[in-house]
This record gives sequence, C-alpha cells and structure tokens, in this order.
Amino acid sequence: MRKRLESICGHTHYEGLTKTILNVASQSLDWQLRQ
Repeated sequence: MRKRLESICGHTHYEGLTKTILNVASQSLDWQLRQ
C-alpha cells in the first residue's frame, strides 16, 4: 500500500514537472517569435 502511494505521488510530481517544462518551452517560443 505504501509503495503504491509513493508511486502515485511520484507520478503526480512528474506530471507537474512536465507541465512546467512545457509552459516554459511554449513561453520562450512565443518570445522568440515576437522578436
């Protein structure tokens, strides 16, 4: 049970990390297009 909980937490953290990276990437792309 505890191991399952850890994997769920890890997955959520990884998902948040991916969203952050995508946000930063799209923002920098927008900035480059505006230049």
